[in-house]
Amino acid sequence: MHDLTLTAAVLLCLAAALAGWVDAVVGGGGLLQVPALLVAFPHLAPAYALGTNKAVGVVGTSAAAVTYARRAPVDVRLAARLGSVAALAAVGGAFFAAGVESDVLRPVIMVLLLAVAAFVVLKPQFGQRPGGAVTRQRVLAAVVVVGAGIGFYDGLLGPGTGTFLVIGLVAVLSMDMVTASATAKVVNVGRTWARSRCSPTRARCCGRSHRSWPCSTWRAPRWAPAWRSSAAAGSYGRSCSSSSPRWSASWHSISGGHEMAVGILGGMGPLATVDFYRKVVDATPAGVDQDHLPVVVWADPSVPDRSAALTGSGPDPTPWLVRGAHRLEAMGAQVIATPCNTAHAFLDEVRTSVRVPMLDMIAETVAEILSCHPEVTSVGLLATTGTVRAGLYQRALAAAGLRVVVPGELSQGEAVTGAIRRVKAGDLGPAAGCLIERAAEELAARGAGLLVAGCTELPLLLGEMSAGLPVVDPTAALARATVRHALAPAGVA
Repeated sequence: MHDLTLTAAVLLCLAAALAGWVDAVVGGGGLLQVPALLVAFPHLAPAYALGTNKAVGVVGTSAAAVTYARRAPVDVRLAARLGSVAALAAVGGAFFAAGVESDVLRPVIMVLLLAVAAFVVLKPQFGQRPGGAVTRQRVLAAVVVVGAGIGFYDGLLGPGTGTFLVIGLVAVLSMDMVTASATAKVVNVGRTWARSRCSPTRARCCGRSHRSWPCSTWRAPRWAPAWRSSAAAGSYGRSCSSSSPRWSASWHSISGGHEMAVGILGGMGPLATVDFYRKVVDATPAGVDQDHLPVVVWADPSVPDRSAALTGSGPDPTPWLVRGAHRLEAMGAQVIATPCNTAHAFLDEVRTSVRVPMLDMIAETVAEILSCHPEVTSVGLLATTGTVRAGLYQRALAAAGLRVVVPGELSQGEAVTGAIRRVKAGDLGPAAGCLIERAAEELAARGAGLLVAGCTELPLLLGEMSAGLPVVDPTAALARATVRHALAPAGVA
């Protein structure tokens, strides 16, 4: 969630007012607005800052265009031609921006902002002396070069576009600054509207806008990103078996009529991600292809080892997880599931960087144990060393009144870790199964009433029973929670 403090709100209001004034005078209000958004919300992806800035800029641009049109001569035909070409080019730039890494956009934005600001300061006399007659060739050059170039840049990035447009009109058509500014504002109305409708954060192909609209009642002419609603997964229709759950659900607005598009933050490891997606499919009450959920998968196997990070022998994987969550959100995911138990130790920071809810695999597993195995008082945990040392399941299970049994150090290192490594290497054979079975037998001997396969590689080796104990599969629990959340009627999830 992007928490908006009172101080940040006041500063954003001041930045908005100043940006609106600068935008009306010479263009380039984004020079102030975009940096203010990035400073107020450090984890905000640049695409969101650009989309928000441009979407709400329609209001300020329209007001300035009307005011200028009343006080300065505007060639409406020229403005219409420029606006049409710029609007089409802006759409292309916006869709191009949607596929560019946030880490690439951020420094580019800052360099361009500084360049535009420097030009405005160092060229105070620019546009005060209009040139000679304007030929048809120069008009054509303005429409093609200035219109298309400015439009594409506006769709790709945006800040400083108004200033660039004024500079182009003065340089190519020899306009004075006032006339150029008036013409630019008229052009900006159509261009800005087109850009806001196809901003890189809109993700129209998945049926949901990720632009941040609210706050307009307290902030004009530009608005801040909205507060995120992070509703927890719905609790109805929980299933205690691997069979597909049956419940009534509303089928609404997006692809196939479903309520939500699912994002899978995976690749940790690849086989586990495939297993999770298969279990989402199994858990979906579908009779034909069109009944299934729209799903976006971000599988990044380059994410540093989560267990190594927790034991102090590897880098922090959080930046990789944040980048993956941003990608899923930009592609239209409306709920994100992370099929990696150990990664949940790092998800708090990831949750603060996105606006969509991220489901909790640990909480869903504990809820399923309480619902389906109320007689159990002691739980055996089979998980990575990092998950065990971080206490992810121990804290959650203890809060539910359950005792947790973990393997001894030797069994954890040789049997559990050995089995997990074999699966990650693609080995699902008897040797890997024997290793995890040995650890399961130890936990059964120490009084465990059921087993939790607390690493997403382990359900690929374990069945519904092991060492005479029932096995709870967190991957399946998360899959069922994902389907419940995605199919829940509006306001229920």
